Amino acid sequence: MSNHTTTVSNTLIKYVGDLIALDKHILDAIEGQLNSRKINEFPTAHRTLAQASGVLRSGIVTLEQHLSSIGSDPGTPVKKVVSAIAGAAASVIDRVRPSDEVSKMLRDTYTALSLDAISSTMLHTTALAMDEDRTAQLALAHLKNITPLIMEISQVMPEVVEQELVRDNSDVKNTNIAKKSLVETHKAWTR
Repeated sequence: MSNHTTTVSNTLIKYVGDLIALDKHILDAIEGQLNSRKINEFPTAHRTLAQASGVLRSGIVTLEQHLSSIGSDPGTPVKKVVSAIAGAAASVIDRVRPSDEVSKMLRDTYTALSLDAISSTMLHTTALAMDEDRTAQLALAHLKNITPLIMEISQVMPEVVEQELVRDNSDVKNTNIAKKSLVETHKAWTR
């Protein structure tokens, strides 16, 4: 193998390993949320988190298979990356845990999945730059599986917030605002 090929391979192995580690960390956190009894009070939120869990689980399998095909043992870079995750990224992911409020669970999952999406974009771009089409297509497919989850959470959030406010806050004066919030939020994203 030439030095250039080794560099490309090592770079892709590292980046694919990074994404696997990130996905595993997010998956663990989401599964913790799904085990919270609070989430069962919100069937739509529960369904969204269960869907995210399934997408991540499937994505991890696919990424690990790809990692093996480009010349690495899936456990090796993942172990190094998991132990090396630090700073802002780790603090974002570590906050994705069961909370007393389902809206906060969804917020934290939204944030973690956004990090996953931008990480997939980075892997896609890197693979394109290195003429590694298989990795680029895999990263793009992963991104296409993550982005609908982020959109789903943004659509579920107003309903969950409204229900929590009505249930927990006697100062709420205006109920039935979830639909209005959803429409106005959608406008903000599509202007």
